Amino acid sequence: MNVIEMVRRALRYDMQLRALGFFALVLLFVGLVPSPIQLLGWWGVAAILVYLILYVLRATSFADARIRAAIGRFQRLHIHTKLFPSFKWVDMYASAEALAATRADVFVLPIPEGLHGINSMHPRGLRDLADLRYPLPTTLARAISATEERALPFYMGWCFPAHDTTGGGPLLVRVGYVPHIDRITVEVAAGSTEIAQQVMNELTEWASTNSIYRNKTVRVTFEQGPPSRFGREDQGNGLSLTFVQERQIEDEEIILDDLTRSVLEHTVVDFHRRRAQLMELGLPGKRGVLFYGPPGTGKTYTSAYLAHRLYDATKVIAAGKSLLRMADVCAIASSLQPALVILEDVDLVFADREMAPSTVLLGEFLDQLDGFASNDQIIFILTTNVLERVEAAIKDRPGRVSQCIYFGPPNADLRRRYMIAQTHRFDVSHVHFESVVAHTDGASQAFLKELVLRAVQIASARPDNLAPVILNDADFETALREMTAVGGRPGRRIIGFQVDEH
Repeated sequence: MNVIEMVRRALRYDMQLRALGFFALVLLFVGLVPSPIQLLGWWGVAAILVYLILYVLRATSFADARIRAAIGRFQRLHIHTKLFPSFKWVDMYASAEALAATRADVFVLPIPEGLHGINSMHPRGLRDLADLRYPLPTTLARAISATEERALPFYMGWCFPAHDTTGGGPLLVRVGYVPHIDRITVEVAAGSTEIAQQVMNELTEWASTNSIYRNKTVRVTFEQGPPSRFGREDQGNGLSLTFVQERQIEDEEIILDDLTRSVLEHTVVDFHRRRAQLMELGLPGKRGVLFYGPPGTGKTYTSAYLAHRLYDATKVIAAGKSLLRMADVCAIASSLQPALVILEDVDLVFADREMAPSTVLLGEFLDQLDGFASNDQIIFILTTNVLERVEAAIKDRPGRVSQCIYFGPPNADLRRRYMIAQTHRFDVSHVHFESVVAHTDGASQAFLKELVLRAVQIASARPDNLAPVILNDADFETALREMTAVGGRPGRRIIGFQVDEH
């Protein structure tokens, strides 16, 4: 008989005892009515005896005693508690489930009060744990991938019997979500502090090794909530991880010159593939790469391509306000390594102190890279549109960034290849790409992509132009004229036409 059935029976038995106790009180009242002076008459004595007997039976037979008989006593257990960021909820919950899966006699019950009630005289202890009339914990959906979710209870406990294999007697594990601080609390109660800490370490290690984020692409987001009257320590750190649907970018889809492609292959892909061999030769396992150049020249797209190539690494993307929490971003990458960390548009946050006194220095982040050990397996890719804002910090700290790659407006050959790749779904037999290339000198990849889309829109408006859509030179001429004729030079620069060279 499992503990749930035992508790149910105990509850039914308790209800019966309560009914009999009420009947005994009725007998006492009836015995007092005809003769109030005779307080110890036969009716009164019988009622008092019945009530005392029922009280003793309830004290020895209620659910607490049944649970103690099944899983031992918990009053003297040592409790070890640890707080985690909310994005680790699924990992820690799954870790507790994995620990429970190693045993066939583990009982799962809601523990709303936390384990600290076990060591106190608070009346809401194991009795609440056993009282199935208490409502089940509310669940909250959490993402476990880019397309899947899992509903988790706000609190849940796993009760291990007294003959636990740790040799330390009974064991309790509780995982709970605390909404008002946006944290996960994990509690382990065991016969000794050492065993409780050992189990906590095992849970944490399993959660990191089998994390739902490992080998996935995640974006770090940061939301700072309003300060509360308790200050800021009672609030969560505001960080969360959001799954990103990985972009399947194949080699033929990335248009780069041969030298840039070769540098990326050796600096990032080959370094990651042969990292173990290179580390044996004395090379460190971390590396920093900087992509710089005008907007729309392929820095983000190339980063996504490299993320696709490093399929067996965790990809961590941070931008905007998340860059202000680089200590947390680095900690996430360290726990999920090997990792590729992509820091987008660092010039918008990091800058030289003379240019932006209120911002966090890029140099402060670069200094954090020294916190990683030589055997840490992390590659950082930083992107910036304005190199001047970060150049001083990089020059003052040689070695943090080992490779800089410039992404500028594509040359004529790359423009032609890029537009051919963008129009592979359409009929371009009537297009002379040389003419289009000649009129798009200095244009960015983003401009060329929009030019193709605009030409397709124009061509598809012809009534007789059925699938596949037939493009011609006039479609591109019209599209180019619409995009560049009315915006002025500043407008052309904004959309990526005639961006400045470095």
